[in-house]
Amino acid sequence: LDVIDNEALQHNAEVVGTYFLNRLASLQQRHALVGDVRGKGLYAGVELVTSRETKQPATRQAFLISERMMQLGVITYPNARFDNVLKFKPPMVFSHENADLVVDTLDRVLTEGW
Repeated sequence: LDVIDNEALQHNAEVVGTYFLNRLASLQQRHALVGDVRGKGLYAGVELVTSRETKQPATRQAFLISERMMQLGVITYPNARFDNVLKFKPPMVFSHENADLVVDTLDRVLTEGW
């Protein structure tokens, strides 16, 4: 607990978490597959859907995207009821640079087409 306090890790989680969620949310404008982005602090989820109107879960795509991201060095795995939400639960020392790496990698993978 002293480390969390002395290194201001709660503050880091708040600041970097807000940045991370905003960057993830920006992917909604670029990729129709991104239905919603939710989170609190550093804990984030990107819901993938085949249709934003019907909110049909993109379960198959979520699995393939998570596999491709792992090939590129970012580990995530589909979760939630329909296995269509990519969840991110990074450590409290997660930085802006780490957030950029995750979001840029996800953007790259989504751009590859699914």
